[in-house]
Amino acid sequence: MTKRICLLVGFHPKNQISDYVVHYARALAEVADVYYMADCEMPATELEKLAPYTKGAWGYRHRKYDFGSWQELIQKLGWDTITQYDECIFANDSVFAPIFPLKPIIEKGTRSSADSWALNSFDKICFVSSFYVLKKPVLLHPDIQTFFNNIQPQPSVNEVIKLYERNLPRVIQGANFSCKVLIDWDQGAYSYWREFVLLGHPALKVAVFTRTCNEPEWASDWRAFLRKNTDYPISLIEQHLRSLDIDPDSFNSLGKKIASYWIKVSRIRQKMFRIHFHKGDNLILLFGITLYASKENNLDKKAVLEKL
Repeated sequence: MTKRICLLVGFHPKNQISDYVVHYARALAEVADVYYMADCEMPATELEKLAPYTKGAWGYRHRKYDFGSWQELIQKLGWDTITQYDECIFANDSVFAPIFPLKPIIEKGTRSSADSWALNSFDKICFVSSFYVLKKPVLLHPDIQTFFNNIQPQPSVNEVIKLYERNLPRVIQGANFSCKVLIDWDQGAYSYWREFVLLGHPALKVAVFTRTCNEPEWASDWRAFLRKNTDYPISLIEQHLRSLDIDPDSFNSLGKKIASYWIKVSRIRQKMFRIHFHKGDNLILLFGITLYASKENNLDKKAVLEKL
């Protein structure tokens, strides 16, 4: 039987544990021993919500974002403890999850020959850090331990992405371990959240709802879409949005609906007609028929569920 540990990390601007995090911890506890760390001053009364599903939970401001929270948990537990496990799940609360059963996906990853794997990626090599798994040989390697031991406070999340999220797979591969992903697609799980749901991706980015004020997102019928395609409790999303002072019904505004239709029309146009020439990534598309595409071009690449 595979022995797993899960390092679940999070943040809330009001120092709260939202209900969706408790729901996620409960699901993770079915497959692993769960430990939690928040990069904020989390009151004990809030951490108690996680007590039934975690072996330990802490929350204090260290300003190292998610990778720093994983580092803090590693320092608390020690590498000797973590490497007693066969696998370590690294997860954060930037997603509503699991919207599909998580256990079959994790067991699939366990059975695979991959030394490490993630739910999805971007920039081809980079794991998306909301959920990834490192197996014991990776955890034991000094280069991996040095990577996590050397996490430092950063001025912004963009710096964290550049220094840590983008570099972790490179460190893993540099140590001669394999990296694979469940859904290997060039598009992001935020911008194409509906497609990812339909592909069976078990996590929905919280940013689909929190970033719509900056990047128009077609979420006007989000409740109907999720009810039709998942069994995820809608109330968990509503509760968290209200904790952030976001009205769950605000996505039904006329402006959001117009933005939604405009984006859909733009996508149809891109599928039917497009001329694109940029740094060797060239494409001519007419009425859905590819007239020319360079070998490097992957703009119309279909999502593929890679076998882990």
